[in-house]
Amino acid sequence: PAWYFLALYALLDVVGKLPAQIVQIATLFATIIMPGVLVLLLILLPFIDRNPSRRPSRRPWILGITALTLAGAIALSFFGQYNVVEGQVARGLVGGTAGNVATTGGGAPQIGQPGNNPNGGAAAGGPGNNTGGATVFTTNCSGCHAANGQGTPSVAPPLAGNDVVTGDPKKVITIVANGLNGKIVVKGQEWNGTMPPWKSTLSNKQIAEVVSYIRSSWGNKAAPVTEADVAKALGGK
Repeated sequence: PAWYFLALYALLDVVGKLPAQIVQIATLFATIIMPGVLVLLLILLPFIDRNPSRRPSRRPWILGITALTLAGAIALSFFGQYNVVEGQVARGLVGGTAGNVATTGGGAPQIGQPGNNPNGGAAAGGPGNNTGGATVFTTNCSGCHAANGQGTPSVAPPLAGNDVVTGDPKKVITIVANGLNGKIVVKGQEWNGTMPPWKSTLSNKQIAEVVSYIRSSWGNKAAPVTEADVAKALGGK
């Protein structure tokens, strides 16, 4: 995500690890109540702080609250970025290369040699030879869908074991390019969020690379797509 969203995504990551009984309430607080209060505070600040003095020593409360808020946002941003990098290291993605990744038993990706792939080497367009797709995913998608493809609770659905991802490639291409808004069901769970469109940010080649990447990662086994497939799906864009 963009740097100014890192703190929010990190907070949602923390919320997602809370006990299931309070996750929904905590998510509501983190995504709506707290940001809403902060925005409202900024709007009302001129009416709340009527102190005419500009000396910091005479404005301890407002400066203290501001400093604590900034410190918390910065700390959460670093925490979120650290988690992303840790996920990249675990999957061999640091340095813009995906490494050699093999899957065992349809489970989570594991670092291995090309010969460990049950299909005899890396799948076409998969993690083993699709460094472009890995880079696009890490840069633009892992913040919501997580580096391990398991998604983020209440934010983004998992890509691993997702029938939509491994199904009709045209549908996946369209979702990546045009975004998605509204309710969807993934692995029996309902999601209701908004995915931004990427067609103005990514080229057809990059869309093809990242779609091929997610269709052959984390145990997914689906055919890759080409730049021509993307152009056709998007009506010759």
